[in-house]
Amino acid sequence: MLALITMLMGTFAALPQTNLKRMLAYSSVVHMGYLLIAVLVGGPDGGQALLFYLVVYGIATFGAFGVVTSFASAQDELQDYDDLQGLGYQYPKRSIVLATLLLSLAGIPPLAGFLPSSVCFRVLCAMIMPGWRLSVFCLAGVCLLLFAADNCAVYARE
Repeated sequence: MLALITMLMGTFAALPQTNLKRMLAYSSVVHMGYLLIAVLVGGPDGGQALLFYLVVYGIATFGAFGVVTSFASAQDELQDYDDLQGLGYQYPKRSIVLATLLLSLAGIPPLAGFLPSSVCFRVLCAMIMPGWRLSVFCLAGVCLLLFAADNCAVYARE
C-alpha cells in the first residue's frame, strides 16, 4: 500500500511542476514506489528486481539530469519548460538523448525503463497466492499502464 501511495503522490506532485529539475525529482519519488515493491517481495527475486531497477533507473536519471545540466551556459541555466523551445534545432543530438531518456523514465515499452517496472510487478504477482495471481496480475498490469500514462503526461510537457 505504501508503494502505491508513493507512486500516486509522486505523480500528482510532478504533474503541476514547471521546473525541469523539480519535476525530475518528484518523478524519482514515483520510481521509489517501484523499488518499494521489490523490497516488499524480498528474497532473491525481489533483490534481483531491485538491483535491475536501480541500475536502469540510475542510468536514465543521471543521464537526464546530465543532459539538462549540459544545456546550461555560463550566464543562464535551463529551468522551465519554456526554456526547452528551440533546443531541438540548436542541439539535435542532445535533445534526442534527452527525449529517449525521458521516455525510458516514463516506462515506454521499447525502451529500457519499461523492463524494470514490469519485472517489479511480475515478482509481486509471483508472491501472491496462486488462486489470486490472475486477478492481481491483471490489476498490476492496469496499474502499470496507468502509471506509464501518467509519467508520459509528466514528461511530455517537456
